[in-house]
Amino acid sequence: MPYSPPAGAFVGLRLVTQELPAGQFVGLLLGIAPDPPPTRTAPSLWAGPGAAWAQLPTRHIAAPRVRFGDAGAIVVTVAAPHQQGVRTSPVLASAWLMNTRRERLQTLPHAQLRRESATVRGPWVHIARRTRETASAWDMLQLRSTVLASGYLHPERRAATWASAWLDSQRRSIEAATPYTDATQRERRTALRWGDAAAAAWVVLPEPVDPPEPPTPSTSGRYVGLNLACPLHTGGGAHVPLLLGRVTCAHLYPRRRVYHVLNSASIVRLPDRAPVHANSVSLSIDTSQFAWSLSADLSSAAAFALLRPTAEGPREIEVTINGYVWTAVVDGFDEGAGWSANTWRVNGRSRAAYLAEPYAPKRSRVVELTRTAQQLAAIELDLTDWELDWTALDWLVPAGVHTVDRQTPIAAIQRIAASVGAFVHADRVDDVLHVRPVYPYAPWAWSVESPAVVLLPDYTLSRSGRFEGGVRPELAIVRGERAGVQTRVLRAGTSGAQSAGVFVDPLVTTHAAGAARGLYELARIGPRQLVELEMPLSSGSGMPGLIEPGQLVLVDGAESYRAVTTACRISAQRQGATLKVRQTIGVERHYDYP
Repeated sequence: MPYSPPAGAFVGLRLVTQELPAGQFVGLLLGIAPDPPPTRTAPSLWAGPGAAWAQLPTRHIAAPRVRFGDAGAIVVTVAAPHQQGVRTSPVLASAWLMNTRRERLQTLPHAQLRRESATVRGPWVHIARRTRETASAWDMLQLRSTVLASGYLHPERRAATWASAWLDSQRRSIEAATPYTDATQRERRTALRWGDAAAAAWVVLPEPVDPPEPPTPSTSGRYVGLNLACPLHTGGGAHVPLLLGRVTCAHLYPRRRVYHVLNSASIVRLPDRAPVHANSVSLSIDTSQFAWSLSADLSSAAAFALLRPTAEGPREIEVTINGYVWTAVVDGFDEGAGWSANTWRVNGRSRAAYLAEPYAPKRSRVVELTRTAQQLAAIELDLTDWELDWTALDWLVPAGVHTVDRQTPIAAIQRIAASVGAFVHADRVDDVLHVRPVYPYAPWAWSVESPAVVLLPDYTLSRSGRFEGGVRPELAIVRGERAGVQTRVLRAGTSGAQSAGVFVDPLVTTHAAGAARGLYELARIGPRQLVELEMPLSSGSGMPGLIEPGQLVLVDGAESYRAVTTACRISAQRQGATLKVRQTIGVERHYDYP
C-alpha cells in the first residue's frame, strides 16, 4: 500500500540504474499528478525525441503521498524503467491533442495554419506577399525607388539635393548652403580670434661673456713648451728631429753638396724652324707687363736677315733655355756698325702682342647686358683663338656699366683686372691669357699660408735690395660710380685711423670687388723692400725651376721671410766655349710682417 509520510518530512527516492538507447530519457513526475494518460497512443511529430506522455506499460510501485491538511492523497506515479515498454518511433508526442504529421514545418499550438511559401506569417493577419520590399505593420506603403520613406510625409524626389524636414531647399551647385546667409569668398589667411597680431618686438641679446683666463703655465721645470718651427718631416727614417724656435728647417729642404746644372739655349724661326745663331738672349716679365719681353744679340748679318719682317707680317721665333720654351713675335730691330765690331739686335714680345698695338685695332663699345667680369674679358677675345685663364676674383657687373672707349682687346682686359688688384700676363707658349691677383694673400696672412716655392741660400748666387719706407695704412675706401657701391676695407685689429685714401672705379659694383681692390691698396703701401735674387735656372730635382710673378715664396737663410714675386728675368749668354744661364727674380718683402 502507498506510504504516507508525515507532513513536512523528506522523502528519499531510490532510483535504479537502467541502460537506455541513445537519445531516450526517463521522466520523473513529482508533485501533482497530471490527467490520466490517454487510452491510445497519439501520432507523433516528425523527427522528434520520444516524450513521457506516450502510452507505456508502467509498473506501479509504492510512491510517497504528500498530505496537506485534509486534502486527499495525491498518488505520484513513477514510470520506472524496469519493464520494457512499447517502442515509440523517434517522434515528439504531444500531450494535448492528436497532431497530424507535418513534413518539415513548424506547427503552432493555437490554430491550424495553412502553408504560405516563402513568406513571413504574423499572428494577427495574413499579409499579402510583397516582392523585394519592406512591409509595414500599419499600412501598405508604395515602393519609392532610392528614396528614404519617412513616417510623416512623402517628400518629392530631388536629384542631388538635401531634403530638409521643414522646407524644400533649392539646389545650390557646388556650394555649402548655410541657414543664415550666403558667405562671400574670402582670401586665404589666418584669422586670429583676438585681432591682428602686432609686429614682434626686437630682442637684444646680452653681450657674450668672455671665457675665463687660461691657467698660468707651470714653471716648475717639469714641463717644457715645444715651439716647433717646422712642420713634420715625412721622409724616411725612424727618428723625427724637433727643431725649437726660429731656426732653418733644413731637414725639410735638404742641402746638397753639389748641384749639377747643364745649360742649353737655342733659337729657331717659325714655322720652318730654321736655326738663328745668337750670342745672348734674355726674356723678362713683371706684374705691369702683359707679355714676355725678348731681346737677342745675333751673331751675324745672316741671322739678322732671317728675322726681317715680310709682307705677311712679323717673324715668329721659338726660344728654348734649359728645357723652358717661349714663343715670341719679332717686332724690333737694331743694327750697328763700327771699326771694331758690328751688332745686330732684335726685340720681341709674346704672341699676345697681336692683341695690342699696333696689330689689334682700337674699339669702343657699351655692354648692354649684365655679365660677370670674366665674361666681359672673354668678349674682348671674340673672333680670336685666344683663351682666358681667370684665377682672380669674379663678380657681377650690371648692364651698361662696362664701356670700352678706343681700347685694344688687351688694354680692355687689363683695365677689368686692375679694378680688383689683378694683372694680366701671357702664357709662354700657348695662346692663353692668365689673370692673377698681384697679392695672392694679404701680407698679414703670409705667415700662415704655405709658400709655392722655397728658396734656399745654397743656390742663391746673389741678392740685392732697395728699401721703400712708408706707414702701413689701416683703412681704404673703394667706391664705384654708376650702379656702384662703396666699401670700407679695414684691417682687422686696427682702428682705421691711418687711411690710404678713396679709390674710385666704375667697375666696383659689388662689395666683394671693393674688398679685393681695398686689399691691394692696403698691401702695396708700407715698409717694404724690393729684393732681387739671382740663381741658376734648372728643371731638375732639388731646384726651384722657373718662378713667375704672383707667387708666394719662402726665402730661407740666416733670416727667413716670406715674400711675393713681382718680376722674373731669364738670361743666357755665351762666354767663349761656355754658356751662362741665370734667373733673376724680384720679390716684395714687408718688414712689418714676417
